[in-house]
Amino acid sequence: GPARTRSPATEAPAAPSALAVDADAKHSDRAWWEGSGRGGHQARGLLARSGAASARRRTRPTRTRPTSLPFLFPVLYTILDAPPWPTTIALGVQHYLTMLGATVSMPVLVVPALGGSRADLARCISSLMVTSGIITGIQTFVGDRLPALQGGAFAYVPAVLAVGAQVAARGGFPDDAARYAASVREVSGACIGAGAVVAAVGASGALRAALRFVTPLVVASNIAVVGLGLYAAGVPAAASCWALSAPTAALLLVFALHLRRVRVPFGRGRSFPLFQSYPVVLAIALAWGGGAIASAAGAWDGAAPETRAACEFDVRALADAPWFRVPYPFWYGAPIFAWPSTLTMLAGALPAMVQSVGDYYATARVSGAPPPPPAVVARAVTVQGLTCAFAGAMGTLNGSTIYNENVAALLLTRCGSRRVVRAAAAVVVVAGVLAKISAAFASVPPAAVAGLFTVMFGAVAGVGLGQLQCVPLASSRNALILGVSIFVGLSVPAYANDPKYASTGGPVATGSPGGDAVANALLKSGAASSLALALILDATAPATPGERGVEAWHGGAEDGGPWWRDERLARVYGLPCGVSVALGEAGLRWRARVGAALGRARRCARGEKKKEDGGEEGGGAGASVA
Repeated sequence: GPARTRSPATEAPAAPSALAVDADAKHSDRAWWEGSGRGGHQARGLLARSGAASARRRTRPTRTRPTSLPFLFPVLYTILDAPPWPTTIALGVQHYLTMLGATVSMPVLVVPALGGSRADLARCISSLMVTSGIITGIQTFVGDRLPALQGGAFAYVPAVLAVGAQVAARGGFPDDAARYAASVREVSGACIGAGAVVAAVGASGALRAALRFVTPLVVASNIAVVGLGLYAAGVPAAASCWALSAPTAALLLVFALHLRRVRVPFGRGRSFPLFQSYPVVLAIALAWGGGAIASAAGAWDGAAPETRAACEFDVRALADAPWFRVPYPFWYGAPIFAWPSTLTMLAGALPAMVQSVGDYYATARVSGAPPPPPAVVARAVTVQGLTCAFAGAMGTLNGSTIYNENVAALLLTRCGSRRVVRAAAAVVVVAGVLAKISAAFASVPPAAVAGLFTVMFGAVAGVGLGQLQCVPLASSRNALILGVSIFVGLSVPAYANDPKYASTGGPVATGSPGGDAVANALLKSGAASSLALALILDATAPATPGERGVEAWHGGAEDGGPWWRDERLARVYGLPCGVSVALGEAGLRWRARVGAALGRARRCARGEKKKEDGGEEGGGAGASVA
C-alpha cells in the first residue's frame, strides 16, 4: 500500500533515535505496515509504535537506525502485539498440533528400545509435553524471549539409544522393566550433565565472542541446512501412504498460498483471514476426518502392515490412556551420573545447541523482531542448557531445543506474537496432564504428519534463504561462501552416515567411546558443519560491511554499544522489570572500576620500576667516582 506522508510544515523535528525510520520510503516495511489497510492491529506493531513521538520521549542520544528494515517480514501480529484471546488460544492450539508429531515420534523411537512398555511410552510422552510447555515459558520470560516453542530434538535420539546400549551391555537385569528403569536413570543423569556443559558454554563468553562474526550469510546457510537436512522426514516418510500424505500437503499449500487473501465473513460487516491464520489446523482436521472415514470403511484392510501403520488411526492409544497424569521430577528415582554417558549425550546436546542458534535468528525474522544481539543468544543458550538439565530431571529421555516446524508455523500464519506462544505453552502443559487429549491427538496417522513436515521443513529452509536479501549476491565472494557452506552441510552427514562406518558409529574411531561419539555426532549434524565453515570463510575473506550485510542486518548494537540502551532491542529482548538494564549498567560500572584499578596497578608498577632503575644508575655512578 502507499506510505503515509506528512507535510513539511507539520512534520516533527527529527531526533536521533534507535527507532528512527524513513516514513517517506515507499518500499520500506513501515510503508507496508501502515498502508496495507488490513486492520488496526497491524498499526499496533513494533514499527508502528516507533516514530517521532517515541523519539521525543527519549532523552539519551542513541545511534540512528537505517532507513529501511529489510530483516522484517510483513506479519499480522509482531512479537510485542497481543491478539484477542480467542485468536490467541486458537493459534496456541495450532502450535500444539504442529509440534505433536515430533513430540510423539521421539518417545516412540526410544522407549521400546530401552525395554519400556506401552504404559511407559504414555508416561514419557506426557512428561515430554509438560516439560516442553514449562521450558517454553522459561525461555519466553528469561531466555531468548522469542515466540519459539521449545521441546525435544531428534538429535538426542541416537545419544539416548547409545546410553541405553551401554546400560544393556552391563547385564544383570531380571526383566525389561528393570532394564528400562536403569536406562531412564542413567539417561537422565547424562542429560543433566550435558545440560550443565551447554550452560557453561553459553555463560563463559566464548559463544558471545564467536557470535560477533555471525552475518546474514552465515545464518542463511545454517538455517537452510537445518531445513533441508530434515528431508528424510518429508517425502520418504510420506511415501508410506500417499493417499493420506499427499492431500495433507496439498491442503496446507492451498490454504497458506492460494487462499491466504480470502477473508471469511462473520457477524455484521466483519471478516476474518481464516485460511491464512489456521492453515495447519484446517489441513490436519480435514486429513483427520477423511482418514478416519477411510479407516472405518476398511480402505486399508488388505494393505501391507507398513502401509496400515502409516495410514490408520491408532485407537488403542486412546483407549489405554488414563484421564490424568501429572509428571514430576525424579519419578524414576535418583539419576545415575557417569562420564561416558555424559560425553555420549553431548553428541546430541551440542548439535541441538547449534541448531537453536540458527533458529533464534529465524524466529526473530518471522516474528517482526530485530536480530538478537550476541549477548541475548548467549543468554538463551545458557537457559537452554539449564532447561536440558530440567528435562533430564523430568525423565523425558530427551533434552531441549526449538521445534523447527513451529518456526515454519510462524511464517505460514504470519503471527509472531509472544503471547500466542505462551498460550501454546499452557495448552501443551494442559494436554500433557489430560492424557486422554494427548492420546486423541496422537492418533493422527504418521503419513498425515509426514505430509505436514514436507511443507513445513521446506518453509524453514525458505526462512533461512530469506536472510539473503540483506546480502549482495552479485558478489562472487558471497555466492561462493553460500554455495560451499550449504553443500558441505549436506555432504558431510552423507559421508558420516555411510554404511561402512556402521560398526564404529562414524568415521572417527580413536578408541575413546565418549570422544568418538561426540565427534561423529557433530559430523552427522549438517548444521554444525555448515555453521563452522561459513563462520571461518566469512570471517577470513576480505569484504566491506555492506558486502557482508551487517549494515542492513545488525540494527542495534553493531558498533559495540550496550544493546539494552537501544529502545527497540530492550523492548524485545530485555528481561522483565528492567532487569537487563540494571544488570547491564552494573556490569559496565564494575568493568570500569576493574579497568581503573588495573590501570593504577600498571602505573604503580611502572613507577616502582623507574625508581629501581634510577637507584641502580645512581649507585653505579657513585661507586665509579669513589
